[in-house]
Amino acid sequence: MNRNAPPDRLAAAFDALKRGRLAEAEKLARALAAERATDARAHALLGRVLAARDDLAGARQSVDRALALDAKSVPALVESAALAKRAGDVDRAVADLGALIAVQPLFAGFHHDLGVLELDRGNLAEARDALTRAKGLAPNLAETRFKLGNVEFREEQWAAAAAEYQVALQLKPDGIETAINLGEALLKLDRPKDAVVAFRRAAALDPKNYKAREGTSRALWDMKADMREWLAEREAMAAIEDTAMAWTRLGGDYGSASHFVKSREALERALERDPDYLPARWGVMQSPHDLIYPDAAAQQRFLADWRAGLEYFEAHEYVPERVAEYIACVGQATDFYLHYLGLPFVEEQKRYARVIERMMAVVDAAAPWSPPAAPRVRDGRIRVGVVSGFLRRHTVTKLFGDMVVRLDPARFELSMFHTATIDDDVTKALRARADHFELGERTMPGWLHAIRNRELDVLVYLDIGMHAMMQALAAIRLAPRQYVLWGHPVTTGFAAIDAFLTSDAMEPPDGEKHYNERLVRLPRLGCAFAPPAHEIVDPPELANGTGRVEVFFAQSAFKIVPAFDDVLARIAARVPNARFHLTPHPQPPVKDALRARLRKAFAARGLDYERHAGTFRFTSEKEFLGLARAARFSLDSIGWSGGNTTLEILWLDTPVLTLPGELMRSRHTMAILQALGLDELVAKDLDDYVEKAARLATDDEWVASLRQRIRERKHVLYNDAGVIEAFARVLAGD
Repeated sequence: MNRNAPPDRLAAAFDALKRGRLAEAEKLARALAAERATDARAHALLGRVLAARDDLAGARQSVDRALALDAKSVPALVESAALAKRAGDVDRAVADLGALIAVQPLFAGFHHDLGVLELDRGNLAEARDALTRAKGLAPNLAETRFKLGNVEFREEQWAAAAAEYQVALQLKPDGIETAINLGEALLKLDRPKDAVVAFRRAAALDPKNYKAREGTSRALWDMKADMREWLAEREAMAAIEDTAMAWTRLGGDYGSASHFVKSREALERALERDPDYLPARWGVMQSPHDLIYPDAAAQQRFLADWRAGLEYFEAHEYVPERVAEYIACVGQATDFYLHYLGLPFVEEQKRYARVIERMMAVVDAAAPWSPPAAPRVRDGRIRVGVVSGFLRRHTVTKLFGDMVVRLDPARFELSMFHTATIDDDVTKALRARADHFELGERTMPGWLHAIRNRELDVLVYLDIGMHAMMQALAAIRLAPRQYVLWGHPVTTGFAAIDAFLTSDAMEPPDGEKHYNERLVRLPRLGCAFAPPAHEIVDPPELANGTGRVEVFFAQSAFKIVPAFDDVLARIAARVPNARFHLTPHPQPPVKDALRARLRKAFAARGLDYERHAGTFRFTSEKEFLGLARAARFSLDSIGWSGGNTTLEILWLDTPVLTLPGELMRSRHTMAILQALGLDELVAKDLDDYVEKAARLATDDEWVASLRQRIRERKHVLYNDAGVIEAFARVLAGD
């Protein structure tokens, strides 16, 4: 400071400032500045004190006075840069730091501060230069290495960024933000396992750090870790936020993992936070009590809850102010599981559709359509749109993909809308045929806009009821004619869907009573299924099957109703060497619940289920075909029949036993078998089903005859050109 000033006065001023005695510090600093009016350092000190007292105007005046006295004063330049940053005057701060570096080029801190400023305003090259100089002068400054890592990250130099973050963590092990950023860089490097370590390091330092928990969840997802680990992180995220929205999101997470008990718990917790939060109520309504019901009574409880939820939404007044909640509701879940209870639900489905129509009317009005700048030129072709969330390797596309791809391009202009992000070999094949193809994540209004802008003549849904986006779009009129295929064989209930394209062979004679839409019966199976072309691999569970009767049950877990457990037990009682191969579900809670239920059913008949247990896991397509090929016969599900699975199993000449019901969705396999002339594999009732299964297990001659007849006739099931022609006539309006 001033060489002539008493040292104790200068020390006292700094000490007062340091201790937060700002009034005292200001008094001392003003006295020094008045006494030494030409001393730049005295005015710089006063500026620092005034800045601490939030007198920024006074501080700027004092600092500018100091710089006028000595343009190279380091204390004045430091305070000037600090004031400029506080005022948002980045240009001035950069200039001040440049002046400081000119005076003291070997001080790393000035280069560091300049680099941070340049980084903040997006000048990455300048930031890199300044921070690299700081690193060279002081390589052990953790903050410099962290900021340099941020520069590398923004320039997408992921490896370099990770290296800087790792050094920064070594220098400062408690750097939470550094650990989080390291995790993000490692994710970019496709190293999710290492990213988990970094994110968990941050979470250990601060268990309530949302970014750390969220990063861990993404890394666990990318590394396909145990779902339970992922869900634990998602639950921690919800607990940190502790809002209705957060708990609802967790409910959706648990639902996606088919852990419906936990899902409902989370959704109910959301309603505790906000009883009127509509997405939470929607989730509770749509969520079954569990995917594997312990008994029929539990199924009825789910139905009662669903009906109560529907009444709530019917009574709700839909207003523009809550449009975000309506989007969250409709985009969250469908009533998919309701229909696996085996009941018609036509009237309920109509009511459900009216609720969605009311929501979507508000959504649509809030984001009005903007037509193309110029009308599209017509070339005489019929403009057909096809929309689905499953334009990839999926059952729906296996059934109907060829019907779309083989439409005559001279007659039909084809636009396809894939409302998901998976882009596999099937997606690419569909894209190659389409005149226009859209894929990826869009908002509901975004998809409404995209489809309308194609100015279609007819819009075809491959399915409605499985993918939430489909029910949202189906509630709105997007083309003069709108049809749905039987990808999800349940009436949609929507007024905007003009016709349901069903299978003449599967649909009962009085099928019209089960639909809101006009029923159009496509010939035979109503699809153009192509035979499977995958490599076939025998699962390891078949290796120890000597002397066993291998029985395949290839349906999803939610198709295994409680009554079917006893059917399996009855078959096992008749066929002691039977071994059942099930491919129920990839999630442990589902498998555990189903296995417990089967054990109980078998025990009730004095049997040990484990003696009859074969494959009990979700398999690859290759292993699925291996099981189908190795099985003596396959059992069809009761209440909701197999379609895709039956067609694939029969391609391998393996007999399938079925018991049809009243609804079309319970008659897929019946129609397929009748097309082969195998009516004897269609059971009349449960007793007949068990009896025929026992005969299939023991009558070698009959099984050999069935296999031969399948082999001779199966070609009629696949690549049905007649269905494609009929489909084209429907699209043309003939």
